[in-house]
Amino acid sequence: MKNNFNNNVIKLIFGTGVSQIIFILSSPLLSRIYSPESFGVFATFFAIISILSAFTSGRYELATVLPSKNYNSNNLVLLTIFVSLFSTFLLSLLIFIFNDSIEDIFNFDISTWIFLIPLGILAVNIFNIFTYHNIRLKKYEDLSTSKIIKSASLVLIQVSIGIFDKSVFGLLVGHIFSHFIGSIKLFFNSLKNNLLEDMSLKKIKDLSYKYSNFPKYDAPSSILDIASIQLPFLLMIKIGGEIVSGNFFLASRVISIPSALIGQSMGQVYFQELNEAKNMKGFSSNLLKNTIKKLIIIAAPFTVFIYFLSPYLFPVIFGDKWILGGEIAQYLAILSLIQLITVPLSSTLSLNRFIRRGAFLKVFKFLILVSIYIYGIFSRLDFFQFLLYLTIVQFSLYVFYLIIIIKSVYDIEKGFNK
Repeated sequence: MKNNFNNNVIKLIFGTGVSQIIFILSSPLLSRIYSPESFGVFATFFAIISILSAFTSGRYELATVLPSKNYNSNNLVLLTIFVSLFSTFLLSLLIFIFNDSIEDIFNFDISTWIFLIPLGILAVNIFNIFTYHNIRLKKYEDLSTSKIIKSASLVLIQVSIGIFDKSVFGLLVGHIFSHFIGSIKLFFNSLKNNLLEDMSLKKIKDLSYKYSNFPKYDAPSSILDIASIQLPFLLMIKIGGEIVSGNFFLASRVISIPSALIGQSMGQVYFQELNEAKNMKGFSSNLLKNTIKKLIIIAAPFTVFIYFLSPYLFPVIFGDKWILGGEIAQYLAILSLIQLITVPLSSTLSLNRFIRRGAFLKVFKFLILVSIYIYGIFSRLDFFQFLLYLTIVQFSLYVFYLIIIIKSVYDIEKGFNK
């Protein structure tokens, strides 16, 4: 199992690595084409799409990995697609009806772009659905390729449009259509696995009840979990304006490189191996221990590098208007250490028996962070004071999260040893 785990992680890391190289090479160009203000507005849309996409699929995509039979997994894929399409349609109607009210919430005119939000949510959902199904199929090389294609098409679209239009439009369109383009190969893999031939409306209905814990508990709690991550991008517009929001967004993207490069890939393979070991009744906590060791080895050097060098590197790499981003990155580097260790392992709480436990943690985390944001807004803290408090609180929450994950894995192991 250890060799398979390492090989599968390497396959995913290769694709993610190339994707991140594309991001790194294109960032100096994109940061000069688009202003911090444009990135600030894009950060708001990015946050909205990220939050709502967690709910509109019912989180059934996670369940596609779980069934022992491919027939059931295929019908779960179809169920997730139906739920996503229906939810996106309803969301479009709500946006049409409440367009003016939504615009009043923000400090900038979003009416021009607001109708791209449902399309963006659908694009993210489609990509996630076929990503998880291909994880089940163990198509790790194709998953790697899809990440490269998504990243390359993202940059190509954003740069091409940005040459003629430096508004947020190019950033949005690139984000949306790169997800659709990246899904193509994964979609055909699912088709080859008898996706449509296995379709049964009765089975889809039965599975929707069997895995109802996902929309009941995981989806609402995931909204809170993702919202707790994305809230800064929503609130920075109000707290510091578009320039601060744009710098914060770029700093966050840079800090997320190791997480996207290695953490996400290890997390996806870890979830597959964890579920497989559980189903085969050959479970051991060694998988968790080895994964934590590898994540620490990866996270520690990056944290030190960013903390000491980001204030000097940001203006050189991205341009003088991004100096603030380098200072913000120092704070985020501290948080990234525990985040990179914890997030890839959080899929442990997506196992059916731990969904309620995971839901509680996500709600708890959300309420704590909202309290911090409310305090920051009403006490009128300086931006960097707010960022310091936020970093300390989030670091503590991730440590608590990691303790619960470790306990959950040992609970499974104890169950097998009885």
